[in-house]
Amino acid sequence: MIVSIVTFKLPKRWTVDEAAAVFKSTAPKYLGKPGLVRKHYYVTEYGAAPDILYANVPVSVDNIQEAIEA
Repeated sequence: MIVSIVTFKLPKRWTVDEAAAVFKSTAPKYLGKPGLVRKHYYVTEYGAAPDILYANVPVSVDNIQEAIEA
């Protein structure tokens, strides 16, 4: 499994409500995407071009499914 974390620094800081509205508008295009297990949107500090971090995930603990995925 691979995790990709994409961060965008925006010229104007969004409120959580503004971010949620944008996230909800783009979320449907990820439904049923082959290979995509989950997509999480999050809000942090903002301000420039996107940074992308790719990381291998050799083991994942899923407490909802009560399973360890390797």
